[in-house]
Amino acid sequence: MVVLLMGTWVATNSMGDWWTCLGVWVLGYWMKQGGWPRPPLILALVLGGLMENNFQLTTQIYGSYEWLYNRPIVVVIEILIVLTVVFAVRGILGPRKEDSSSEAGEGAARNALISAPLATGLIVVFTIAYGVTLGFQEAATAQFPNLILLGALPLSFWILVQDGRAAFTAVNSTGDFRSAWQVASTKAALPSSLVFIGFIVATIGLAYLVGQLVALSLFVFAYLKVWGGYRWPTSVLYAACALLVVWGFYGQLMRLLFHPSVLFG
Repeated sequence: MVVLLMGTWVATNSMGDWWTCLGVWVLGYWMKQGGWPRPPLILALVLGGLMENNFQLTTQIYGSYEWLYNRPIVVVIEILIVLTVVFAVRGILGPRKEDSSSEAGEGAARNALISAPLATGLIVVFTIAYGVTLGFQEAATAQFPNLILLGALPLSFWILVQDGRAAFTAVNSTGDFRSAWQVASTKAALPSSLVFIGFIVATIGLAYLVGQLVALSLFVFAYLKVWGGYRWPTSVLYAACALLVVWGFYGQLMRLLFHPSVLFG
């Protein structure tokens, strides 16, 4: 966790990167517990611009859409993409046996009450994104976003329908929504996960107040005490090592400037 947070700090020296990481972590946890195979979101942020630029260059060089069917290598790639999507959708939406051994697989856990709000939120985001593209002055600018939305909106709606049916069945089987939600939250380890997310939020908040060095050290100490069950001397030793590594490697060796704290400047 310390390495991930400081790794994001290296790029822009902005606390916004820490909040972005937190948002991606929460989304990843939400997707895992809801039964969504998690895509490499950070990789998408890095490669998205490159893909869009290459898409525009391709349409300018080879024509509007002729390159989609008159180049053999493109046709082969399209077939592979279609097969991948078909098998992925079948794996997500198809019937599955309730087997404890399958819960460990990516996207294997099914939890409709957790997944349905995520599907709803994605539909809202994708709809807003489509509305934004309608306001673009140049049609070419909206091509790449609309290409993504063309598949994202129907798939999200399909998943929402499936989740709605499964959630309705879960509520009927338990008798009421409250009981069904308790079962779903327990299955997703929601209470303990919210506590852990709260610790990360507190760590980022403390970074503003006492600085990143102290905040990250306190996070390591609290994590070892609360979740690891380590003794005080061991937790203090690990926290001190984290402080030394962050200060020595990032502060002295890489010459990074830490975020100024309210108390210590």
